[in-house]
Amino acid sequence: MNPSRLGRFQILRELGKGAMGRVFLAYDPKIQRQVALKIVTAGEQFLQEARACGRLQHPNIVTVFDVGEDKGFSFIAMEFVEGENLDTYTRPGCLLPIDRILTIIDQACGALDYAHAHHIVHRDIKPENLLLMSGDHLKITDFGLAKQPSGDLMKSGAIFGTPYYMSPEQIAGKPVDGRSDLFSLGVVLYQLLTGERPFPGDSVSTIVYRIMYETPRAPKIVNEKLPVHFNTVLERALSKDPAGRFQTGKEFLAAIEDYRKTFLKTMPVAPRPAPAAPAAPVPARKTARKVSPKIQPAVHTRPLLAGQPGKIGFLLLTVLVCLFLFPRSFGREAGRREVGDGEFQMAGVGLQSGPGTAPAELRVWVTTDPAGADLYFDGELMEEDSFLLSLGDDSEHLLIGRAGCRKAEQSVRVADRPEAITLELAPEILSIEIDSVPDGARMWLDGEALGRKTPASLDLDWCQPHEIRLEKSGFYPWKRTFAAAESQEVMRRELARPALKKIPNGYLEIPSPEGYRVEIFLGGQRIGTSGETITLPSGTYNLLLKNERHFVEKEIRVKIPGKKTVTPAADLPRLGYLTILALPSNCKIFVGERYLDIPPVVDYPIAAGEYTIRAEYIPTGETREEKIRVEAGRQHRITFRFEP
Repeated sequence: MNPSRLGRFQILRELGKGAMGRVFLAYDPKIQRQVALKIVTAGEQFLQEARACGRLQHPNIVTVFDVGEDKGFSFIAMEFVEGENLDTYTRPGCLLPIDRILTIIDQACGALDYAHAHHIVHRDIKPENLLLMSGDHLKITDFGLAKQPSGDLMKSGAIFGTPYYMSPEQIAGKPVDGRSDLFSLGVVLYQLLTGERPFPGDSVSTIVYRIMYETPRAPKIVNEKLPVHFNTVLERALSKDPAGRFQTGKEFLAAIEDYRKTFLKTMPVAPRPAPAAPAAPVPARKTARKVSPKIQPAVHTRPLLAGQPGKIGFLLLTVLVCLFLFPRSFGREAGRREVGDGEFQMAGVGLQSGPGTAPAELRVWVTTDPAGADLYFDGELMEEDSFLLSLGDDSEHLLIGRAGCRKAEQSVRVADRPEAITLELAPEILSIEIDSVPDGARMWLDGEALGRKTPASLDLDWCQPHEIRLEKSGFYPWKRTFAAAESQEVMRRELARPALKKIPNGYLEIPSPEGYRVEIFLGGQRIGTSGETITLPSGTYNLLLKNERHFVEKEIRVKIPGKKTVTPAADLPRLGYLTILALPSNCKIFVGERYLDIPPVVDYPIAAGEYTIRAEYIPTGETREEKIRVEAGRQHRITFRFEP
């Protein structure tokens, strides 16, 4: 049943549901604002959430406004946040730039550090609970699993949370502290950087085993565009032992800031492996080929738990305890029940190990088009054109072919039963970070303006030559030309922080003519007036001198050397004087196409020159024109006559 009102809150519509309750958009008439109203029927767990959240006042944590009970429901009124959760940006093809990811993680570290300082552990950090508002402002929501470290949510024998993001101690039912949240945040960071989960699996059992015992692939292997720095950061963040992780959000944040201060400014580049000698032609496949010893350790050649009695004992004990407490929970899909989007509640975990003999292996042959490319398997250079996969290996591997500036890559899984793979090489697209000193320089690529300013990321076809040009007002343009297949190390070094040379300033003075001043315009922008000293970078300029009242408009070209003052001869006209009468006088007077006034116009100061004066008789629209040459220092008189 959906209530229409709870307490003073008018419910508008449902926003979503999860394992701990339902969330509605509601209206608070007392303070005239919309709120997110979370409703649960289990009051004890709900009140724990309310007490935990109510003490947290932080710009990156959703604020709790009120708590109450009505019509048998317990509810909590929270800040309504309009944004999207980070799950959108954890998939390949949808990844954010590194600097945006780090801005988000910075805020999450700060918010968790604040919560942990107040003895609150979130316990369910995941992309769905990290909301991104406009301007990349982060809000952490749903402290529904939050608890004080002294409490114990494991008394029921169930594990609460989302398995993909749970820490090893959380899975094992041990007491948790803030380091558990930082482990979960490390999983989120891994996904944001690579588009993959560090502990994938199709079943809860597989996910739990990998979190407890397996080391995830280095993020640099999953996404080769990442700097190697993140291998170290995530190795520490995802440590199985809490003592080996970041101990506080501040420590996690410091590791991120260390990357910002070093890599984003200097852009170090790992040396490219030397290409191997061209492989001999592949003979007819009458016999199996030898697999490179560098590749074989990367694949499983024995059952999951073979030779690991300690781990088997731990898992068997878990199963027995859960069978005793929840005998009815183990049906056809024992130990797994879906509760919400991406969430599970587990009463037990079951794993089966096979016999001690090694499973069958699958040999995969690799060719490239064009032939002769270097092959890499999970980042390791292959010495042969085939490799072995254990049929018990359900992980995903990355196969890459390189030949000069061309590249191809393909993911490989045993489930797809690949026997032969052909990699079609295409020009490699380099993603290069460009900065400048100073920053804010406009970017040009191959003669076309990109509409962006430094710092920025630029995608380049490595097989084509490129010209990069940077422009900034007050500085000489910076330009570099790179040949096709230029060294990546050279390109990244040259574009990391190019320094634009400052143009020295010169000075411009245009004397005011007798009786008036002119405004000075450059490219449509007013830069000063006559009689002033104007500072400009040295160079040649086309200037417009203008005084609308006196009908003065003149263009001049000026060359300004550095550190010197130039006073060009502007030859601005002197003024004459014009008197205009009309009979009858209800007329409009125009000079050229510009409206001047209604007559009489007496001794109007106007620049010497030739003009067409037009009078328009208002009652009939009839017009009269007269051409006149105004001479400097002289009076001129025109009279227009109309028949009334």
